[in-house]
Amino acid sequence: MLRRVRLLRSPIDELTITGSCWSRLLARALPKNPPAPSPIKSTPFITLIPTLHVASVEFYDKVLDYMVRAVQERENVVILLEGICDTEESEAQQMGEYFSIARNEELKAAMLQKADQNTLYDDETVKTICEELAVNYEVLLKQQATVRLQECYLKPKMAALVGSYLRNGADLNMSEVKAILAEEGNGSGGTFFPFSHLGANPAVRQSRERKVARAAQLRCVEWIQRGCEGEVILPWGFYHAEGIKHNIFATNAHDETVVFLESDDKLCRLPFGITKELLA
Repeated sequence: MLRRVRLLRSPIDELTITGSCWSRLLARALPKNPPAPSPIKSTPFITLIPTLHVASVEFYDKVLDYMVRAVQERENVVILLEGICDTEESEAQQMGEYFSIARNEELKAAMLQKADQNTLYDDETVKTICEELAVNYEVLLKQQATVRLQECYLKPKMAALVGSYLRNGADLNMSEVKAILAEEGNGSGGTFFPFSHLGANPAVRQSRERKVARAAQLRCVEWIQRGCEGEVILPWGFYHAEGIKHNIFATNAHDETVVFLESDDKLCRLPFGITKELLA
């Protein structure tokens, strides 16, 4: 069983029109801070892939294909995951599961089979995920041949195909979320705050976007200092994409070592392949 994390739901209207527009942010060392001597020009980059917690198998397969090619073509690749774990301990346990799957061919095959056959979780767990994300369970059942939950398809296949490159520490955990809510007066003591409503909380959303943006930047800075190439892949929710980019670009005004620029190359634009009735 692959340890499950929680994602945050988003409105659907814009998603069905815009789709997933991938972008690439290039990290460049400023002239007064050249990288270490290297036979290659060091230009690490961040690839931002807007995702959704429920999407077509075709969409998820395109994301997986890109990740597999990336780890085959580049020596340094890190995939920073979206998903709120309950505690730091559960984060560590989940990473242990990813690495175990990556090192074991039988576990890899089992994950791929369960993802293809949609048997990773039992019906009750799938219903719980749908309730958390406001996905219409009955509609999902009717469309399961072509549409899947991210937790039931993309995540297990990522664990099997690129598990060694996954990192889950770039998102908040529930302790950090509760601290933010308590500071705002939106949650303290035993006050119940529905998980599905966290996506509408600006402080939580902005904190998540700042944290993952900083984690991606620091990885690129490390590679520049080492004089090597590298790619950080961010398969994060559609409505986080602009916030993450904003946080990355915001450091350009005061960072004296590295500047981040958006590539002119258009990577791709993919439809999520879902209909509005999927969201309850």
